[in-house]
Amino acid sequence: MAKQKKKTIAQQHYVPQADMQKYTLWAIRKGYRIYPITKDNQNYQIAIELGTKKAILSTFWDKKWVYYATYDAYKIVYKKHNS
Repeated sequence: MAKQKKKTIAQQHYVPQADMQKYTLWAIRKGYRIYPITKDNQNYQIAIELGTKKAILSTFWDKKWVYYATYDAYKIVYKKHNS
């Protein structure tokens, strides 16, 4: 059997544009604010706010991949609260 190549971060997080827009619009309409935060401008975390509640995800991301992290946060919120 052939050995499978390891997927890159971009390949692991590929989602059609329409799904991404659906997750983002749903979260914004419900009042969620999702954005990256950093202390050293190299490693980023994602903050999720809803009203006065705020959560910071524990995973650190490189500046290059923070876009995928914000997308993942929108997807997590959508799937958790829109069942």
